Amino acid sequence: MNEEERVLQDYQQEILDILRGSDDPAVKKERLEDYHANDMASCLPELTKEEREVFYSLLDMESLAEMMEYAEDADQYLRKWSLKRLLTFWQRWNRMMR
Repeated sequence: MNEEERVLQDYQQEILDILRGSDDPAVKKERLEDYHANDMASCLPELTKEEREVFYSLLDMESLAEMMEYAEDADQYLRKWSLKRLLTFWQRWNRMMR
């Protein structure tokens, strides 16, 4: 494992620890703001469906859209969202792409 992969793995574990920890959601949300969207996206495959739902709820729509830009196979996650969340996401993502 090279240095870049090790650092990514460390960030991934830190994010997983935040999400799985017992901190208040407001504290988790604040701590997640320190991480890049790519690092957060790398955690998605490691999370259960329930953990992903909590994760999504901690992010504002812009952060969520940015994270999904980096997610491998983002469509597998997006297909499981409610229509309301998808519409809001699409509108935010579309503005970001302009």
